Amino acid sequence: MSSVQFSAAPDPHTDWHTRPVCRSVFCDGVFAFNLSAQGESHIQQHVPCQDHSRVELVHTADGLFAVAAAADGVGSCRLSHYGSCIAVNVAVTYLAVFFQQHPHPGETGCPAEVLPEAFALSQQAVERYAQDHQLLAYSFFSTLTVAVYHNGTLWYGHIGDDGIVALSRDGAWRLLTTRHKGDEASSVRPLQSGSEAWEFGCAQDISAFALLTDGLLDRVVGDAYTDCMVYAPFFTALLPSGRADAGEVEALFARWTAALTGEEGRQGITDDLTVAVAGDTAALCRTAVQPFEESQWNERIERRSRVIHEKLYGQPVQDAPTESPVGEAPSGCDDDPIAQLEAITARHQQAVRAQQQSPPSPRSPHHERRPSTAKRRARRQ
Repeated sequence: MSSVQFSAAPDPHTDWHTRPVCRSVFCDGVFAFNLSAQGESHIQQHVPCQDHSRVELVHTADGLFAVAAAADGVGSCRLSHYGSCIAVNVAVTYLAVFFQQHPHPGETGCPAEVLPEAFALSQQAVERYAQDHQLLAYSFFSTLTVAVYHNGTLWYGHIGDDGIVALSRDGAWRLLTTRHKGDEASSVRPLQSGSEAWEFGCAQDISAFALLTDGLLDRVVGDAYTDCMVYAPFFTALLPSGRADAGEVEALFARWTAALTGEEGRQGITDDLTVAVAGDTAALCRTAVQPFEESQWNERIERRSRVIHEKLYGQPVQDAPTESPVGEAPSGCDDDPIAQLEAITARHQQAVRAQQQSPPSPRSPHHERRPSTAKRRARRQ
């Protein structure tokens, strides 16, 4: 496989870094689609979309393999949009070629063994591109998350603060990956952290899964304060029916693309956003999605707000509201992408307002604000 040549770098003379990257595919009941789009904040600041994603359905002797990958360029690295694009394309191309050439890629352990190779090749390709153009490799840092799906088994590799959320045959949506944050606030561990930091795993009895970069993931999957609870209605709305055909998958993909890249979606999620989804319609027919406990989600979000408030101000929230700060979800939005986005955005805005309206703890005399420099000079004069 070392002889495989990759053409992964984007053409710098096109507008690839501002237009959405999207695709949908369907074959023999297996579906996949991906979307990466520039966030509103990057549009306003004329910053390239630093996300990239790709999906492929690979025909092999053992049947269809769905391969998906997503990456998010590190914000402080000015050429990270190149890095994320190269990393995704190298990983997916390498895996697709490997599965096509391997006599039995569905054998136990085969995808698990080749995923680390895909990560290593992706890192090497980014570094080689930087070297060929006499640029610092640091400028190209990005995360990388890759998934391989075949007959209900999901193999994955991951580094960064992106994530994989999977629907198992028992009807539950679960976060499979760990958010790899750096030592400093808002920092992240990139692909270039090295093989010791890369995370690999395998999950059985999976009906469908979704890859998301942090701009969208943090809106629909809680953090440690909420036990990483998944807002299941959002993910369920991403899926076609168990009897879907290529037309239904394409129509669903078009609706999500319009919702996420339209004005409502861009206002609700200002960061660059990526979602890549794949699954098996036959498996979906056998999967009954578990009812979602709206009250449990609300309770965990409220608990999170209380914990953060206490850490910031050193005392519990006073006069706690009788209702949850995140409110209830609008009715009739279970299969409406725009309504899902509006509901999620409203929850976060209400939670933030509730936290901001809570009275801070009194300042001690030792923490009184000092007069400004100009005022101190005026007093001396």
